[in-house]
Amino acid sequence: MRNRDTIVRQLELLEGRLNTLKHIVNTQSPISEYYLILDSANEILEEVKSYVEAEDLSSNEVNRLR
Repeated sequence: MRNRDTIVRQLELLEGRLNTLKHIVNTQSPISEYYLILDSANEILEEVKSYVEAEDLSSNEVNRLR
């Protein structure tokens, strides 16, 4: 996988955002904070998806998709 380090870093960022969301829920912070973190997490998710989609498919994966 070409972008393994980048993907791992992005997943760690996403994990951090999820932990922040837990903290926001536990402290009953304003809902606006919750939405800001959710938007940030969605952006990270989209970046990871784009990295994965940019990877070449193996012959095994191509056969499974059809």
